[in-house]
Amino acid sequence: MLSTGLFSDMQRIADKIKWDVENQLQEAFKTFEVVEDLSPSVQDENNVYYRMKIRTDDNGHVKVKTLQKDPGSDWKVNVEEFDRGNKAIEGGKSKSLEKPDQFIKDMQRISDRIKRDVESQLQSVFKTFGITENRLKIKTDENDQVQVKTLQNTPKSDVNVQVEKFNKGEESLEAPKTKEKKVTPKQDSFFQDIQSMTDRIRSNVESQLQRAFKTFEVLENRMKITTDNNGQVEVKASETEPGKDWKVEVEDYKRGDKPSEAGKEGQQKTAVH
Repeated sequence: MLSTGLFSDMQRIADKIKWDVENQLQEAFKTFEVVEDLSPSVQDENNVYYRMKIRTDDNGHVKVKTLQKDPGSDWKVNVEEFDRGNKAIEGGKSKSLEKPDQFIKDMQRISDRIKRDVESQLQSVFKTFGITENRLKIKTDENDQVQVKTLQNTPKSDVNVQVEKFNKGEESLEAPKTKEKKVTPKQDSFFQDIQSMTDRIRSNVESQLQRAFKTFEVLENRMKITTDNNGQVEVKASETEPGKDWKVEVEDYKRGDKPSEAGKEGQQKTAVH
């Protein structure tokens, strides 16, 4: 917990850099309160250096690194992490895709590819199996990560894209080395469908973050899938190692209002992770 004196000093600095943070994130905050000192114990004698966690609107937060080279000079600000908070639940600044048709086809192909794996884990057979919500973890420049939610309320409704979190990675002093990604034939089609879907939301994500990315590679995909009689399956797909098959895990399963005819023979089983 911050002492009164330290809190006062850090809050004063936070107030000074608020405009700079808002400018970087293209957001305006009503709440901007320091809640945690993340500064390293060993300081550079030539600079004044702080890292702090600041609470923002809707219980969100930013993590900021700020540096002052000379007394009285401007503070140099680097936003390391931004969590929008509960705004995402209410829709926030989500934007609809302009051309959702191909995106939906990409999503359905992913659903079709994992259907047999999910049925095997749950010992059930589904007639209905369609993605309604999709969460992506995407690697961007300098090892940053952005978390994105896509949501389609009904089969004919717009697909909304919501940037939920943007984490700054560690900046490298050396030019990043390009790694060739080798994929097996089985992984290739599944990975390509997820990456294709990710590429289609790229411009939407860049617009929300006011950034242009050179790197935009999917790391993890989480899906909510509607099954028979309004049941629901939550599935995680992730790449354990470059070049290996993507691992599909059933994380939660809720049966629909009535058991489907195909599923009457089997009992609900806990998914194997």
